[in-house]
Amino acid sequence: MNNHSLSPFKPSPFFYLNISQFLSNLNDNLYKYLLIFSVIDVEGAKSAPFVLAASGIIFILPFLFLSFYAGVLADRFSKRNIIVITKIIEVFTVTLLLFSFLYENILMRYIGLFILAFEEAIISPSKYSIIPELVDKDQITEANGYLVSFTYIGMMLGAFLASILTQVTGHNYVLASLACILTALCGLLAALKIPTTAAYAPTAKCSVFFFKDIFYTMKRASNTPYLLPSMMGSALFLFLAAYSQANIISYSISCLHLSDVAGGYYSFITTIGVSIGGIVAGKISGPRVALGLVPLAALGMAICFWMFDCTVGLPNATAINAIITGIFAGLYLVPLDSYVQAMSSNDIRGQNVATSNFFGWLSVLVASFLFYYMSHKLSLSPQVGFELMSVVSVILLVIFALKFTFPMLRLASTVLRSMGMFTIKEMDKVPKNGAAVIVVKRWGEAFYLLSHRRRIVQLAASYHTLSWRKRTRYEHLKIATSEKLSELLDQKKLCCYILGDVDEDQKILQQIKERGVPLFSISLESHILTISNQA
Repeated sequence: MNNHSLSPFKPSPFFYLNISQFLSNLNDNLYKYLLIFSVIDVEGAKSAPFVLAASGIIFILPFLFLSFYAGVLADRFSKRNIIVITKIIEVFTVTLLLFSFLYENILMRYIGLFILAFEEAIISPSKYSIIPELVDKDQITEANGYLVSFTYIGMMLGAFLASILTQVTGHNYVLASLACILTALCGLLAALKIPTTAAYAPTAKCSVFFFKDIFYTMKRASNTPYLLPSMMGSALFLFLAAYSQANIISYSISCLHLSDVAGGYYSFITTIGVSIGGIVAGKISGPRVALGLVPLAALGMAICFWMFDCTVGLPNATAINAIITGIFAGLYLVPLDSYVQAMSSNDIRGQNVATSNFFGWLSVLVASFLFYYMSHKLSLSPQVGFELMSVVSVILLVIFALKFTFPMLRLASTVLRSMGMFTIKEMDKVPKNGAAVIVVKRWGEAFYLLSHRRRIVQLAASYHTLSWRKRTRYEHLKIATSEKLSELLDQKKLCCYILGDVDEDQKILQQIKERGVPLFSISLESHILTISNQA
């Protein structure tokens, strides 16, 4: 574990993981675009649609059929060893690309792309699920922010380098492919510096028909609060990203009257936004995952997608809107990925990440077909495509606003406290570890306590005798019943007990005292909360 501040530029286990995956994403796109350019050089510009479609399908298929198996491998074996082995495969694969140019064998290039996609499908669950094993738990969100940022920078840099190398070398693809080999070797060296990790589920198995295992994984994830929605929300991000990436090129041509190359620049600008958003999400979250950001980010994406209707014929305004869209996308994605990693147990983390990956790449496939159908079959304008993405974002906003109500309240409390709207005194009296209970009289006092960054506060109350409206509200906010309070204390949680039922409250407080659990009360005066020991 890294007990120091996390930095993407300071050598550490996470640094080497981040560099390794950055170079991997760079190489994937460098290889793919060198393949595309070389085949178009041979077969002519008219072959471009087929080459683009074929390379896309070849790259997606391994993720669809291998993601869950790769997740089981990540749980069964050392994730670090899986990363190293796949990086070795990458070195041999890009060497195959060199020979395919030497012998002018197009089929060999496609085979190499499939192997590269196979390698990436195998490594993906390991490189994400290994994060909690390399950093402290309160650094997971920040680590994901850096990882997302470097991932998208690597992807776009790979495509950019492919264009530059093709021009600089005068379409000498043998020479250009040497960059792939050098990148793969550097990635392997970085992977070798990652410390060996344990195999947490050495007996984990997967059936031939993995759909059953995926269903079981989803069912198991549904038992952990917010975990399944986080997995599915992360997957749906790829749907929005895949459709928007294709649509922005059409938008550049038909709405801005620019070239398809300009569309590529807008994609690059959006990617910069995603990178910025990812880092910002990590900084905002601090030591714990801020799921409350997700609905707000979905709202931001919905507005930005709709704003493309207003930027028709305005290239500069489109660029500004594109980067803001990317920022909201990063704010949306990072908390979801971080929560999946943080809340998955060591023995099934790889399977949870793989399940999310499976639905993510399935979403990419659906987005590709939907884009083709809307743009070619229905001949709808790119503006309609962005309007559809806005509607999808609104649907996500509604879903996550309902699912993540409590995290949103926690985020709101944190923001208000950071703005100086209220302060909490004597918080150092509450133990940093172990069970403890803070008793409050009103919901507002409990709301203030949610801003406590050092420990997550679990709310509990006795609300069986309350009105059905209040009971429904408490249940929706996942406030534990008085019966569940004992379980939370057994788990060494910091609990905030909201008074409500006089008879029941007296009984509960007496039980807490008999357990020897530290008990605290709160006094609120002029937006200042003071915590004191309760006798």
